[in-house]
Amino acid sequence: MWADEPLIGRDEDMLRVAETLSGRGCCTVVGPGGVGKSALARAVVRATSLLPGRERAVVWVDAEPVADVDVLLDQVLLSAGAERLPGQSPAEAVRLVLGRSTALVVLDGVEHLGADLDTVVATWPTSPDGLHLLATSRRSPGESMRPVVHLDPLPTTGPGASSPAARLLLGEVSARGGDAGELAADETRLDAVLAATGGLPVAVQLTADHVARFGLRHAAARPAPVDEVVYRCVERTLDLLEPHEVRVFEGLGVTRGSFTLEVVRACGARDLEDAQAVAARLLDHGLLATVDDRLELLPPVHDGAAQLLERRGETLGTVRRAVDHILIGRSGSPTEALAADLDTYVHLADVALGTPDLVPCGVELAHHLFEPMHDRMRQRELLALLERVLLAVDTATAPVAAAVVSETARRASLVAAECDTIAHARRWLGRARSLAKDADDPLLEARCWVADAWLALDLGDHARAAASARRAALASDDLDVVLPALRCRAETALSCGDLDETEELCAEVLRRCDGPTSADGLLARTTTGWCLVERGRLAEAVSHARRLAADLPDLAGGTSEIDVEAELIAVAADPGTSTTRPSLEDAPGFTWWMRLEQRVRLAARLPAADCWEQVMRTAADVVVLADLVPLAHPRLGAMLLLGDAALAGGEHRQAARAYELALRDAARGPSRLRGADALDGVAVLASQTGRHELAGSAAATAAHIRGLAGAEPWPRPSLPDEVPAPGRVPSGWVRAGAPTSRAADDVARALRAAVPADPLAELTRAERQVAELVRRGMTNQEIADDLVVSRRTVESHLSRIFRKLDLRSRTQLATIGRPGQGGRAGSV
Repeated sequence: MWADEPLIGRDEDMLRVAETLSGRGCCTVVGPGGVGKSALARAVVRATSLLPGRERAVVWVDAEPVADVDVLLDQVLLSAGAERLPGQSPAEAVRLVLGRSTALVVLDGVEHLGADLDTVVATWPTSPDGLHLLATSRRSPGESMRPVVHLDPLPTTGPGASSPAARLLLGEVSARGGDAGELAADETRLDAVLAATGGLPVAVQLTADHVARFGLRHAAARPAPVDEVVYRCVERTLDLLEPHEVRVFEGLGVTRGSFTLEVVRACGARDLEDAQAVAARLLDHGLLATVDDRLELLPPVHDGAAQLLERRGETLGTVRRAVDHILIGRSGSPTEALAADLDTYVHLADVALGTPDLVPCGVELAHHLFEPMHDRMRQRELLALLERVLLAVDTATAPVAAAVVSETARRASLVAAECDTIAHARRWLGRARSLAKDADDPLLEARCWVADAWLALDLGDHARAAASARRAALASDDLDVVLPALRCRAETALSCGDLDETEELCAEVLRRCDGPTSADGLLARTTTGWCLVERGRLAEAVSHARRLAADLPDLAGGTSEIDVEAELIAVAADPGTSTTRPSLEDAPGFTWWMRLEQRVRLAARLPAADCWEQVMRTAADVVVLADLVPLAHPRLGAMLLLGDAALAGGEHRQAARAYELALRDAARGPSRLRGADALDGVAVLASQTGRHELAGSAAATAAHIRGLAGAEPWPRPSLPDEVPAPGRVPSGWVRAGAPTSRAADDVARALRAAVPADPLAELTRAERQVAELVRRGMTNQEIADDLVVSRRTVESHLSRIFRKLDLRSRTQLATIGRPGQGGRAGSV
């Protein structure tokens, strides 16, 4: 009757239809247009083994072009080879013809005939042993044509090319003479193509034709014919809906991803009850799908809705209504509703910000999106949204208050500090402070000073950090300003090594906040935990970290920076602590500081003797990345770790350079305790190279600095030997409890005399590896692959190499230090 058609992934559906027919004698296959209902019906007819019993004649009627039920019944008679008698109605004639028949009657596409067909079919003698009726429809039928088998789109996900949709696509490409192997090998492209089809077989087959015709490189993920076919399917289905339901469906063309009933309501439903009814109708007609208790438009269907909305010129009106529903029509804060449908409302904010008349609306929506996006660790996306706000206010037809723009710029500064660079953050903060002055808003100015304090702390400018934090607290007594200012002062004191002041400030935060489990309370307790580590109260620090992690509330994201930092406190106090925390290096939501700090802490617990090369590579990468932001604290920690690893590997000159730079950074901060750590490394290095006087002086200075701060050395597995016995503290090496630049100069001179020269001595271990691979003629990508790092890291290393060695080309680097060649490093 029909040529064989590909029917992949439908075995279970065929069995369900056959079992329903065998058990009830009647079945209707329901699903959206293009899902393959007709193909399934034809497959059931062909597979006679699925319908055991007497030989069955097949009466097939294409009902879609039929205008009314009487015409359909005439078509049934014609297909059955029967005629009406004079004066006989179509319904009566069909009932008599089918009365004793065991035929299988297939009515394909009956959704538009509705209750009239249901009334007629109710008189047909369907039964398991007699007449069988199989229908297809885009909506659920009446009682006489039940039960129903719902046909869903083909699954598009699975390992490799194993999903039903992938197998259908590749089979169709191959059948049309295309290169299915090329598509199967490109998993990223294959996944994009499958996602664009939504698993609708008609879309899959049309896409396969496009790939076969034009090749993978030039084929669209979803070609225009798919949109046209699905668009026609959607239009025919919409003819079955009420005008009000059609408007809601079209409005859903502004959605992104899955959504809740609240979005259905915002797109034109009268209230929540009406939204439920409309969603049920759209589900019933196959226009909506459910995904984990949420609603979703299949990609081609979604674009059909968007096209309809655009053709009627209602896109901006729908955006305005949806945003107004959230910001005006709801009682209380809209944050919870926005969080539930984040993707959709981020898209709506984008559309509003791109339309001058809607910019104030988009600005307000972006303001409310800040918290849910930040909580879900979508910082880069959030930064892009805030920057669009700041650009859009200049084109708005209605003015936007300076205070609103100032707060947006301040927030952009905070997010930029978390996921981009401090320089980027400071640019936005400068604009925020200027606008706050124009708005004459002391609270906004105070918040800007708090942000400035935190940025200064990131840069290692402790004096500015403390001064800005004090200025913020003087400008406003609002706790939203005072508590962050106190925490910043506590963090600054900790970085400086003022442990007594750190504990006092943390205690002040805990007295004034909403309790130890509030956000400010948890952050203050984190600082207290690091203070315990610095004081050498290690068992207490581990216990403190465990209590801190246990007191964290359940978070939507599943973890928090406080959770990660609590674990790092435990690891610092006891390097043997087990950790299951995954690397945050590529986690988009965690701050630069946290990601780099985690890399340093976890690398520092490795045994130096066995893993020094791995530790050096990690430390060098962190130094490069910290310089890009820049971030003073992770850079200093990574430089110390780099020195330890170089020392463990016998790379004495590299270790000397790392400790010298760490000591200079510590003196500049000042970072008293990290300066003591650097001096411990100097003492071990000097002892190994026979400079015992320098070893004793460095050890004595480190002990003296810690004694003034009330601190103790904490576990440092990366340092290969014990610190030698202290001698005496040289004059001028300590001022105000911190190491001085004179100490760094004296150490550098002594170590240069103790450690033999090396042509590439100024480079870190990682930089020397990169330089050596360049000298072998390898490209940046080849070097990245060989060292298992990113290409950006290799480029950063090369930039630092050229700067340190005063070079301008790879050719100069390739010949440096070789016999008969000049060059700055070759003559060291």
